[in-house]
Amino acid sequence: MNRRNSSRLFDISSLSADVRHSWANGLASLVLTLVLAGILTYRMETGASPTVELMPDMAHFGAYWPNVLCQAFGWTGLIWCWLSIALGLLRSSTRSSWFTASARSVELWHRSLSLTTMALMLLHVLMFLVLTLLDQLSELGFLRSFGMAFAYSFVPGVYSGGSGELAILIGIIALYLTVVLGMAFYSRRLLGPVVWRLVHASIVIVYVLSIWHTLLYGTNVWFGGLLRSAVWLAQLPLLGLLLARLLSPRSAPGKSIGFTLLRVAAALAAVSTATLTAWMVVSRNGGGRVRGEDSGVSAVTPEMIWIGTAAFIVLIAVGVAYSRSVQKRRRPVSRGRAVNDLSGVSH
Repeated sequence: MNRRNSSRLFDISSLSADVRHSWANGLASLVLTLVLAGILTYRMETGASPTVELMPDMAHFGAYWPNVLCQAFGWTGLIWCWLSIALGLLRSSTRSSWFTASARSVELWHRSLSLTTMALMLLHVLMFLVLTLLDQLSELGFLRSFGMAFAYSFVPGVYSGGSGELAILIGIIALYLTVVLGMAFYSRRLLGPVVWRLVHASIVIVYVLSIWHTLLYGTNVWFGGLLRSAVWLAQLPLLGLLLARLLSPRSAPGKSIGFTLLRVAAALAAVSTATLTAWMVVSRNGGGRVRGEDSGVSAVTPEMIWIGTAAFIVLIAVGVAYSRSVQKRRRPVSRGRAVNDLSGVSH
């Protein structure tokens, strides 16, 4: 395979450039992770953390440092994901007078933040693997412990028991979807502009799954309170940006009835979600556990998650097939115009 065809299948040069550009925000993410780990450790050592309230054995950093780092990487990854989604929505929407950053700068930061987010998610999972490995090491030996820890961390559906059965399943699915949908940017020339926009727009579901995973399994937000309300409140700006993107996109994937109906349905969903989120914050009824009471049984089951994931994949497949038909009906553009259109598509 020659270099031209290889670049069409996967743009390694763009990936390399984005990785080089990611060092600054990557370093910042590590600094923030260490700061969060320090805060979490202090709260655990003083007994103020819900983690210790629910699991008293985790009161000392020395014995459970992987748990602290796992939570810290998870929170940093969530913040970076928030920033990446926000920049992506700003990049692909009609330019507002209050937002003066250049499109190229926003695009570049969006891509580098996305790569750092993937790295943070992977480190989050690896710390969970280390925690599970150390828990089992004395009983099962290294090889069996590592196999179990790897399965719990990377194979969806293996972990069972407690709230982690649902939360870890959601987290693993979010990890794999992040890699597939995020890295698809570097195959955008192969996919074409219409298909690419559809595939990339679907990555918003990853952020939804990440929030769900956090609210289910983030020990510091299990109980209702200021921090849990802050997680809900942080979603309102993103929902506003999403609504603006749907109502006034920078470039539309098509003017057909199918795309119009899809945009209207997504806008209605965004408005409904924003209303629900605002109610959660104002009423302080954002869910979570109740101190002194059993967590109860979740209304959502792992089977429902599997069905939802399958439905999501089917919808994407149908959308891609439809988008390809739209793409083929479009008038061909010159090679230079096509490359420029694709390079400007928000990642």
